[in-house]
Amino acid sequence: MAESRGDVSQSSGFNKGLSVPRYDTKGEMLELLKRQWRPYTFWGLLAIVLSFFCGLINGMTGMNPLILLFLCIPIAGVYLILGGMVHSKLPLISPFSTIPKRAVLEVASAANKPFAVDVRNSWPQIAVNARLASSVFNVRDKGPHLRAIKETPAGMEFYVSVAAGDSATKLIEAAPNIASAMVVPVLLAAENNHLLVKFVIPSKNALNETVELSSVLNGTCENDALMESLNNSEKPNIMLGVTGLSEAVTIPLKVSQHIGLQGMSRSGKSVGLYSLLGQFRSIPYVQITGIDPTGALPSRHDQIPWVIGGSKGITPASVARWLDQIEDILSTRLMDLRKSHYLDKFDYNDPDHPLIVCVFEEHPGVLASLKLAEAGVKPADRVLDRLKAVFSRLLMESLKINMRCIVVSQRADAEYLGGAQRSQLGARISFKVEEQSAVEMFHSGMSGTEWNTLKISQAGTAIVQHADQPRTMFRAFNIGFLEYRELAGPMPELEPEELESNQV
Repeated sequence: MAESRGDVSQSSGFNKGLSVPRYDTKGEMLELLKRQWRPYTFWGLLAIVLSFFCGLINGMTGMNPLILLFLCIPIAGVYLILGGMVHSKLPLISPFSTIPKRAVLEVASAANKPFAVDVRNSWPQIAVNARLASSVFNVRDKGPHLRAIKETPAGMEFYVSVAAGDSATKLIEAAPNIASAMVVPVLLAAENNHLLVKFVIPSKNALNETVELSSVLNGTCENDALMESLNNSEKPNIMLGVTGLSEAVTIPLKVSQHIGLQGMSRSGKSVGLYSLLGQFRSIPYVQITGIDPTGALPSRHDQIPWVIGGSKGITPASVARWLDQIEDILSTRLMDLRKSHYLDKFDYNDPDHPLIVCVFEEHPGVLASLKLAEAGVKPADRVLDRLKAVFSRLLMESLKINMRCIVVSQRADAEYLGGAQRSQLGARISFKVEEQSAVEMFHSGMSGTEWNTLKISQAGTAIVQHADQPRTMFRAFNIGFLEYRELAGPMPELEPEELESNQV
């Protein structure tokens, strides 16, 4: 079966209008004639044949017209039987068929037009072969109806209306079957506004390509469609990657939201994190801090010291010192906000309260490490409980004072990230994980097509959704560790005793 891959976007709360080609008045009249000529021709021919027969018999025999009318019944019956046989075997040329409005064609290429015409004419059978309906008659009566075929730089677009009583999700799930029925290798379900779904046979699938972050930042990327999409995206933003249709996926900076990122080892999660932090570091007023067991993320230039894993890993003492700083910043900024009688929050570009990004790298592992290190310690003296409390407080209170968290884990299990905490992660990114349930925990209502695509995808492919982006599959921009260090600057200098005590 053909494979449906790529940009599968759907969200029950997302409503986006599609740019569907429309008929003009002249086109409407032409379409009306096109779909009505068969039944009109059928009844006209039947009337001519019967009139000729009656006139011929009457002229030859002078027979009573009523008797002639009865004689016409078997002739009409034979005609109807033959027409019914044609209708059942060859519905597209049936004399009884009132073909629904055929899709608008906006195809200029001589090479693509025959294929588009063939798809338009055979859509009812394609829908049946894709198991969207039981018969071509159901397709014509109830749908799903093919509304338009459009040729674009991204590829051939097919706009299909959702059948009465069905959902757009069901139509998107049928993408592999539709691709198989169309005999095309790739069919992307690109958008969903509940009433229409846009399918695309892409000219190229950008999910199979590696795009270097450096080429995007310096404007040397060879994907013109991607660069055009980035130029049209809201500024300023953090660029995540590219969809299968070469559309840019970004996170607008002005939208305050925490970021959750999960993915198993070798899924491309670390590269995605380097890309995020590298771009944050390119913004002059942003400060970055956090807890990083590996020590790969901090910079010597960071104004707020990190917690870095030393020879003994993450130690309670180092976490306690970091929490002192963060709680002091939280309290000070909240007090500043209260003193400002005309503000309910600080803007992301407030010069007096610059954006602070708190990174919790491998957060479940850090919690497990602290739990082990504090075995036997009195509850009142445990840093673990304090870290959990401050972590929750950051998620609940920090957005209004221009602080944002990036929570990174191999999988966002409820044991480490409760429902209340997870609900505060406005932007959620899932790279490949071992089980579908882990992705569904981040992206409720995820379809089987999305999971299957993510499961077999190349490293760096992920699903993202946030306030301005419906759930979308994308390929993260690629950045190596050395390139990240060029953006971040040198790592902090640690003396042997600092490594031993894990003090930054």
